[in-house]
Amino acid sequence: MNILVTGGAGFIGSHIADALINAGHAVTIVDNLTTGVKENLPVEALFIEQDICEPEIENVFKEGNFDAVYHLAAQIDVRVSVRDPLYDIRVNVVGSVGLLDLARRFG
Repeated sequence: MNILVTGGAGFIGSHIADALINAGHAVTIVDNLTTGVKENLPVEALFIEQDICEPEIENVFKEGNFDAVYHLAAQIDVRVSVRDPLYDIRVNVVGSVGLLDLARRFG
């Protein structure tokens, strides 16, 4: 299978990507590296440095032909949530809904 992992440079996302690769799947990782780090990325994965909230994320779906999406990209810092709740909503709610719509649109 061809699988997209958002947030794949984070702790959990990188471990999921590793497991998917070990199971024989092709993996593409999208991460903006806000909290994730390049050192977590499996070398076998295709890495795209991209924010899920930016319109260009549509190109990832257009070109990816994914069979599945593991969505782990999120704003995870409680201090950021308190300081800027609209940013938190933009990433965690609007970004997630946007990914769901892209997954629907691109099958």
